[in-house]
Amino acid sequence: MGAISMGDDVAAINQDECVECGICLRSWSCSVDAFIDEKHPWPRQIRAEFSNPTVPHH
Repeated sequence: MGAISMGDDVAAINQDECVECGICLRSWSCSVDAFIDEKHPWPRQIRAEFSNPTVPHH
C-alpha cells in the first residue's frame, strides 16, 4: 500500500495510508523485528479485520 517509507535509515509507517492488512508483520521482512502487532482502537480495528486477507469474512 506504500505506507512504509525509509528516511535516515529508519522505516516509518504513515498511519493515514496504512490499511492494517498485516502483511508487513507476516512477511518477516524486517531484520530487526521492529514491527509490533498491537490492538487498534475503534474504528481502526474494523479496518484491520476487513483488510487482513487471512481473516475469513462470512
